[in-house]
Amino acid sequence: MRLTVSIVTFRSDPILFAGTLQSLCASVGYAKDVFPDLSCELRIIENDRYERRNFKQLEGLLKTRNWDVFDDVIIKVASSNLGYGRGHNLALYDSLSDFHLVLNPDVSLDAKAISQGLAYLLGDPETVLVSPGVEDAEGSPLYLCKQFPRVFDLLLRGFAPVRVQHLFEPRLARYEMRSLARQSGPVRDIKIVSGCCMLIRTETFKKAGGFDVKFFLYFEDFDLSLRLAKLGLVTYLPSMKIIHYGGHAAKKGWKHILLFASSGLKFYRRYGWRWY
Repeated sequence: MRLTVSIVTFRSDPILFAGTLQSLCASVGYAKDVFPDLSCELRIIENDRYERRNFKQLEGLLKTRNWDVFDDVIIKVASSNLGYGRGHNLALYDSLSDFHLVLNPDVSLDAKAISQGLAYLLGDPETVLVSPGVEDAEGSPLYLCKQFPRVFDLLLRGFAPVRVQHLFEPRLARYEMRSLARQSGPVRDIKIVSGCCMLIRTETFKKAGGFDVKFFLYFEDFDLSLRLAKLGLVTYLPSMKIIHYGGHAAKKGWKHILLFASSGLKFYRRYGWRWY
C-alpha cells in the first residue's frame, strides 16, 4: 500500500510548518506500525523561488533522524508561484500511490490521523475522499464540511463583524454543518470540504483531473469536492483528528481578498449563482 503526501508552501510560517512536518512524521510512523506494508513518499512544492524560506528550513530538517519514516522525500522549487492547486498537481501527476494526502503547512496531525483515514478508505470502497475532524489552536471545533455556499454566507462568514455574525448564528451553523461536531462516527455523502487536509484515492483524484488550475487560490477545494462527489462518496471522519492554525482571507490583507473574489467569481460562474 502506497501513500503520497503533498505540501505546497509559499512564505509559510516556519514555526507552524515545522510543527506540521513533525506531526506528519509521527502520524506516518504510527500508520506504518498499523499497516506494515505501507510506504510513504513526501512531496513538497516550494512556490517561492526567491526567498526559499521553507526550502532552507527543509534542508535542515532533512538531517534529523525522524525523516527515515519516509521512503522518499522529493522537494521541488517552482520557477514561479504556481498557486495552491497547480502545486499539488505537480505532486499528483506522476504519483504511483494508492492514496494521496493533500496537506496544508499550518496543520498538525494527530498521531493516529493517517492510520484512521487509511483504515476507513480500505473498509469503505465507495468513499473516495475523507475529511478529518478539526480544532483550532485553542481546542475549539472548526468546520471543514460545508453546504453549497450562498454569496451572503461567504460575505457574512469572512468579512462581517463578530456582532453581526452572532445575529445570523443559525444560518452560519447550517452553512458550516456545525451539527457534525456532535457526531462520533463517519458521515457520508458530504458535498464540499476544505482543502487543508484531504485524504483521497489517487486513482479517483487523477480521474477528476486534480485541482482545476483556473483557481489560483481559494475555492479550488470546493470545486474539487464537488467533482469528486460525482465519482464517489465524500465522507467526514471525526476520528481522523487534526489542528488547523489557518485564518480567513479577510485577515490576510487586500491581495488575498482580491484573490478570494476572483476565485469566487469563477466558482459561481461554473456552478450557478446562489445569493441568499
